[in-house]
Amino acid sequence: MAGEGDPVKRTECRAGNPWGRRLVGSPWRGLTRLGSGARTRPPGTPDWLLADEPLASLDPAHQVDILDRLRGVAQEGRGVALVLHDLAQAARIADDVLLLRQGRIVADGPTAAVLTPERIADVFDVRVAMLPDSAMMVPIGRILR
Repeated sequence: MAGEGDPVKRTECRAGNPWGRRLVGSPWRGLTRLGSGARTRPPGTPDWLLADEPLASLDPAHQVDILDRLRGVAQEGRGVALVLHDLAQAARIADDVLLLRQGRIVADGPTAAVLTPERIADVFDVRVAMLPDSAMMVPIGRILR
């Protein structure tokens, strides 16, 4: 059982943090310390950030905040790898995607080349409509096979 000293269970308030708190010792810790000014990373800051379903249970505004913050990390020259089930958000934010079906790689490469309506239909049995002048897609129906 996690004790009081467990860094994953402890939270602390941070001024300027849009969420009002952060997990001590978590990957988000570096995000709250890096401002838009100096791009010098503190010692020990990792070159890569892995975020597994960072949008789970968040309302749309906070989803956008998280993804914008992660995009900023990537623009600082760090690698960011996300696990997302929300294909619309993946299409909006990702430079490259790896598409899986039953744990196997179906396609990988630039987002626009991988997340096509045809491929989404084949992998997820869902019809999608693309929003005009955008890489965003909206599920519009299930394909029954």
